[in-house]
Amino acid sequence: MAFDEAGLPAIDRFWARTQRGPQPDDCWTWTGPPTGGYGRLIVNGNRENAHRFAYTHFTGHRIPDGYHVDHLCRNQMCVNPRHLEPVTPKTNTNRGQSPSSVAARTGRCVSGKHALVGDNLRVRANGKRECRACCNDARKTYREANRDKIRAQKRASYLRNAESVKASARAYYWAKKDGD
Repeated sequence: MAFDEAGLPAIDRFWARTQRGPQPDDCWTWTGPPTGGYGRLIVNGNRENAHRFAYTHFTGHRIPDGYHVDHLCRNQMCVNPRHLEPVTPKTNTNRGQSPSSVAARTGRCVSGKHALVGDNLRVRANGKRECRACCNDARKTYREANRDKIRAQKRASYLRNAESVKASARAYYWAKKDGD
């Protein structure tokens, strides 16, 4: 049995910070302070996510290494083991409600305006999928908003390069003249 510094078993501390709904299928809401959006408690001297503790304690199943515990109810503060399922990180992400998860499921870009197929789909070296049309729109908006800044940068680059070209030409001229 896991105890904390005060000598209370982890399961007692778990129930002290959990509010159960009247029905067995209702969410069990973690009322303790959240850390990173999830409940935490100390088990055997280690911090553990409350939903992971609930899953292993109440189901008796071990969570495979590298797996996440997905909240089927989409409530991060829920610790009801009936609402929890160990899944791969990819499955957990794809089930999520983030714009990139929705885009991956629907085949549309994050904005929802364009299909992510053919020439409109750009895959970066890190595997991130992007909508080419949205990237072009963002680039155009940035350039319009920062026109003067971009012109100043181009002018400074041009002047640096022009000086470099002049210096190279002078060096070539003097090397040629000295060689004659």
